[in-house]
Amino acid sequence: MRVAKEQVESNRSEPRPLALPGGLSRRRLLSFSPKLGRRVILANYTQRQLWLALEANPQVQRFCERPRYLEGKQGRLIDFWVRHSGGQEEYWLVAADTEDLPAKLQGIQLRQIRAEQLRDWATPVANWAYIVAQLTTWRGWRNALLEQRIMVLLGVAMAMEDVCGCLREYSAEEVEAAVFQLLAQGKVTCPELTRSPVGGRTVFVMA
Repeated sequence: MRVAKEQVESNRSEPRPLALPGGLSRRRLLSFSPKLGRRVILANYTQRQLWLALEANPQVQRFCERPRYLEGKQGRLIDFWVRHSGGQEEYWLVAADTEDLPAKLQGIQLRQIRAEQLRDWATPVANWAYIVAQLTTWRGWRNALLEQRIMVLLGVAMAMEDVCGCLREYSAEEVEAAVFQLLAQGKVTCPELTRSPVGGRTVFVMA
């Protein structure tokens, strides 16, 4: 029975975004998700922060904005459905400390994001806003050989400008985009992104 239950959960269909209330007159933020390969439509800048956090996490496999409606007195749209690489699913919802919300919805954990958490995410979210823009710009120009060479170089920790200096036959923009692609895949890491702005002296290393 346990195997059957796990199989059903792993085969659960991915939700589709629900429409934003308010129709065409409502303000919305349009972005492109490199991880999903499609456009995402976000209701506000808080949802944009959550989206960038999901793009930044290589353990997040799939996600969907506004996957379902939360019924009851606090009725509203859930911000995101999230599936991790191990198959675990969550709902993400920005909520105030005073709100009394269920721990699960139809067997899926409801993760409540607090305002102080969003403040702590300010630096990494700003970095990933830049990184996602580069991934989007270069998504049709990936170079597997370049990525392999970068992986060899990053066997030891190196600053971005030093990686570019070792690969002068490529443009700095192309090398940077390739490093970011490897970062998004979890093949390289960069702890500095959580505490300081990304730049030429930002250090990357193979995961």
